[in-house]
Amino acid sequence: AGAVIAGTASGVFIALSNGGSWVFAGPPGIAANGVYHLAASPDARVLFASTSSQILYRSLDGGATWSVLAAPSGFLTDLKLDASTEILYATAADGIYRSVDAGATWSRLFQAPNGVSFMVVAMDPSNRMVLYAGAGPFQRIFRSTDAGASWSLFDTGLPNVFVPTILVSPDGQRVYAGTSNGLIGGAGVYIYAPAGICVPDLSHLCVLGGRFRASLTALDPRTGNTGTGQAIPQGDRFGMFSLPSFTGDPGFPEVIVKMADVTGVPPPLGGSFWLFHTGLTDLQYTLTVVDLVTGATRTYQNDRSDPSRLCGAADTAAFKN
Repeated sequence: AGAVIAGTASGVFIALSNGGSWVFAGPPGIAANGVYHLAASPDARVLFASTSSQILYRSLDGGATWSVLAAPSGFLTDLKLDASTEILYATAADGIYRSVDAGATWSRLFQAPNGVSFMVVAMDPSNRMVLYAGAGPFQRIFRSTDAGASWSLFDTGLPNVFVPTILVSPDGQRVYAGTSNGLIGGAGVYIYAPAGICVPDLSHLCVLGGRFRASLTALDPRTGNTGTGQAIPQGDRFGMFSLPSFTGDPGFPEVIVKMADVTGVPPPLGGSFWLFHTGLTDLQYTLTVVDLVTGATRTYQNDRSDPSRLCGAADTAAFKN
């Protein structure tokens, strides 16, 4: 089982993810400082802890012993360890820093421009050459595509906010910016996705890596009332829709949508994307699916007059790669 590591005002605590109590893991005398940021290797053997008093600690034995390192710059606003390369990144108000020797020495990758105070650094899990750094409020996110050698603004569309949190999806296609209030508000979570990639929203499901976008409308022929489905994502290959305008419950599933990528299988079984839809309702519904790569659009309906199609259908040839 893996370990769960927590940095607190009283120090670093470690517990096994399959249960058990929390065990204090140091550093000695940390209570006067408090842990502000933690970075750890996947096996929790290598630990880094930065404190509110501008001290950086390192443990190479899972917290049994600790040493004090020279921090690259005063108070660190973020600390991240690239587990695949053992490169350590840090941000401070004055810039972005990197260590390639477990924190023993540091180099500054990017000096903060005038008026910029860096708050967070993030890595693209699919491409270690791509880095993001959050700041604010006028210059909010910077990106590097060459492992920090050069940086450019990457914040078109963001309001004047501070960005203390950045998360990159495992495939590198989406960037999530958690923001705090700027000059005119704007706190919330913002999503960046390139053209051709579905952006998650309550109004639709995104499936198969965001290539397909599915939306749903429903009609009650008995009353003439209509409603729009609310997405309940479940994974990359399937999801559900609720119909809160009919049921009053946005978490109650009414239609299930599943897609499978069978393009790698030879015809006649393969060569396309398969789609299945199943209704858990007697309402008439229309499912619209868009391929954001090719632009192909298909609509599917259940049939209240045909018991064999009341609950949905399958399409194994509509969408080609």
